[in-house]
Amino acid sequence: MSKTVIIDLIIIISMICIFFLGFVFINKLSVIVNPRKFNNSFHDQRYQFSEKALIFGNINIIDEIAADLKKRNILSKIIQDTSQLEYTESFDYLIALSEHDLDNLMVCSICKKFMGINQDIAICNLNYNKKVYEDNKILYLLKENLTADLVVLSLLKHYSIRG
Repeated sequence: MSKTVIIDLIIIISMICIFFLGFVFINKLSVIVNPRKFNNSFHDQRYQFSEKALIFGNINIIDEIAADLKKRNILSKIIQDTSQLEYTESFDYLIALSEHDLDNLMVCSICKKFMGINQDIAICNLNYNKKVYEDNKILYLLKENLTADLVVLSLLKHYSIRG
């Protein structure tokens, strides 16, 4: 064999090794960037749910609403104060259930503007505030005869075909 043929073989083998190492490196980098996509054994509870809801308020049916959402594969986070809002989190739904209409209106407005949540529902505690909810395009239910099932069904039927 001539010297040039040996050098050509060494270059070809070196290029194949470099290509293979690059492929392995990119594959490892992909796993770091998005581990769930590349590792089927990754089972974290938050990934079992396809949608998420933020529940704000302090009325007594909040836990029932969270349980009803969980049955529908919607993960929920309950907060009771506006200081608990995490603007970096993303949610599909907002349920505002404070006993104060001003808090409900404020949370709905903040979540629409800063968190991009456009699917919301709130309770209207005082009948004369209904116009404010309507002017702000916030779906609302009156506080009288309010049930967890009514809140969840109203939200889901209004914004999707779930029911």
